[in-house]
Amino acid sequence: GFDSHVTVEAILDLLVTLFLDGKEPIPMASLEGGYHPRVGISNPWKAHELVERAIVVSRALAHAATISLVPIFLVIHNLDGEIFRNTLAQESLAALLVNSTVANGVASIRLVASVDHVDASALLWNVSTSANFAWIW
Repeated sequence: GFDSHVTVEAILDLLVTLFLDGKEPIPMASLEGGYHPRVGISNPWKAHELVERAIVVSRALAHAATISLVPIFLVIHNLDGEIFRNTLAQESLAALLVNSTVANGVASIRLVASVDHVDASALLWNVSTSANFAWIW
């Protein structure tokens, strides 16, 4: 959270590079027919393009995890750092997590994070975003 080069976009780029062989997943809405029965837990309607990308990457990683059965642990120190201290970054990370669930209900992406501000939960997350993170304090 202290490094200005570590953004949500950079995290998504890294996940695509390392775990999807550098192949950016295609959003289901752009495929022929445009319909997919699972609309998304965190995004039943159109969201910001960064949140949309997080959802698509997350689902692709979840699909890959059904084969490997190995979860990805994302560790972020200072999740309330300046670069992540906005609604879009927090919603995108939450969407990445909540949409990574595989068939047996287990998350294929897990977040271990620290926050430095004592009131971070009240300042950063609304009820929906906090629920999508599914924090264990």
